[in-house]
Amino acid sequence: MRRRLPADSAQEFAQTVRAAALFALLLELQGRSESSITGVLDRTFDASTDNGLGTVADVNGWLAHVRHRFDLALAEETMR
Repeated sequence: MRRRLPADSAQEFAQTVRAAALFALLLELQGRSESSITGVLDRTFDASTDNGLGTVADVNGWLAHVRHRFDLALAEETMR
């Protein structure tokens, strides 16, 4: 059974998840130039995938999508 959080809690939870993901990727990108970091993050995060994150399944799916886009962005950056 999928249990959704109340709207206010869900929004706060989603912001926390997004911030944690951004922080994790920034740590992963340490040592690269500022322009390289910006480029990878711009290609990783896109507004079209920023749906509600009200359930654990939603979070798992979103994180998997972000990880996939991050891998693609790193591969693209490496080819430059």
